Amino acid sequence: MDYDEEIRRYSDPTNIIGRVPGEYLARATRTLPDPEKATEQFMDAVIDVPGIGTVRVTGKRMKSRKGKSTLYFWTPSKAVAV
Repeated sequence: MDYDEEIRRYSDPTNIIGRVPGEYLARATRTLPDPEKATEQFMDAVIDVPGIGTVRVTGKRMKSRKGKSTLYFWTPSKAVAV
């Protein structure tokens, strides 16, 4: 994914990630498959958020390195009301 595509993803007017409480974003990313074994960079999870309704959260697979260790994890990158 290039820089321009990443900017379009975050500036999308349908993106409501700022309105979804963090505990629901965390719950959505925990439902995604193990990031160590996943092959896709982006995956979706659907959750119910009180006051908003059904929300599709897109998780981005990230990698963190420290020394010889590598840790993969999901981070929410987009949320759209369904």
